Amino acid sequence: MGVEILYLEVVESTQTYLIEKIKSRDLSAPIAICAKNQKSGIGSRGNIWESSQNSLYLSFALKKIELPKDLPIQSISIYFGLILVEILRANSSKCYLKWPNDIYLEKGKIGGIITNIFGEHIVCGVGINRGIESEIYTNLDIEIDNKKIVSELLEKIEIQKSWKHIFRKFQVEFHKSRIHHFHHGDKRVDLRCAILNDDGSISIDGERYYNFR
Repeated sequence: MGVEILYLEVVESTQTYLIEKIKSRDLSAPIAICAKNQKSGIGSRGNIWESSQNSLYLSFALKKIELPKDLPIQSISIYFGLILVEILRANSSKCYLKWPNDIYLEKGKIGGIITNIFGEHIVCGVGINRGIESEIYTNLDIEIDNKKIVSELLEKIEIQKSWKHIFRKFQVEFHKSRIHHFHHGDKRVDLRCAILNDDGSISIDGERYYNFR
């Protein structure tokens, strides 16, 4: 596959930048954009992601046919998120993936994954906090070069490990998500009693929730 990586000084958002460039056919997948800073990063539920020059701002685009055949389309963020978490933990981080698309250190959020799907493309945005002074977010707990994270992440994605393989690992640590909640529309949903399903969705009190972020 071979993913080209473009390094930029600053953009409004790596996610929106890459989507616009692909739609205008200025860039084509597979492609990745990594910026030193971004002005209007996109977080969960459309929130603005706080930024600092040391943080990681990455978006990459693939075609659907470049994904594992057994990967449920609604669980792409879980798939990429766990691969990223495994890379960070291999470098001594204590982080974990909280369902559906957030990266946490104990009870503090250090990053997240946002996925957009249009036509034959998927565009995944990755944000990891480093050097941010915030009462809301937490910073990554290890020293590691952003370029190393990017190269290792894209290399592992190219291997195309099966969803079954990745999901089996996520099952083992899903219990760490139970101290958290998530938002479904305007509704706050507690994860304490959640049941993790084979396709990456969860069931709570008979209702099924999917990750489309």
